Amino acid sequence: MQRSAFHVRCPGLPIFAALLAIQPCAGDSASASHTTEDSFHCKQAIARSFLAIVYQNAFRVATQRDTRDAIHGPFWRSYAESIENFHGFNDGDGFFTSYILHPIQGSFVGFLERQNDPKYRDVEFGSSQRYWISCVRSLAFSAVYSVVWSATPFGEPGVDFVGKHNQPGVVAAGDS
Repeated sequence: MQRSAFHVRCPGLPIFAALLAIQPCAGDSASASHTTEDSFHCKQAIARSFLAIVYQNAFRVATQRDTRDAIHGPFWRSYAESIENFHGFNDGDGFFTSYILHPIQGSFVGFLERQNDPKYRDVEFGSSQRYWISCVRSLAFSAVYSVVWSATPFGEPGVDFVGKHNQPGVVAAGDS
């Protein structure tokens, strides 16, 4: 089998992207004088999100034989095939992963947003408008993270091309 110049075995792509995202964060303290303490720390949140994706991908590659076996062939073609089958797909995960671990992932990402949002970092549970605004902000950040994980080369479709092998279903976007 002849390989093209763009044939990529690329489990390192998410790591590379995370390093690119983290590097600008080194200057965050210098740029702090241009922002107020109440503003959202976007660079840190993005860097930590990509770091979380790198950890998730590394864990999958290290512990899941099917994931390791799926990392072959032309990267972009396999990624495109994976995305073509994206219809709110059932990624083949069982009950525990879909209904326990995925919501934990969403909670983790919501917490990640909150820790980088000084204005709402110390909000406590309650019925105040401030509390619910903080929840909506965390939900929005978690939704973006879910899209990155579910539909970009940095997440599942770029590591084990999960959508390429599964039948369309209804579990994915709403579980985190």
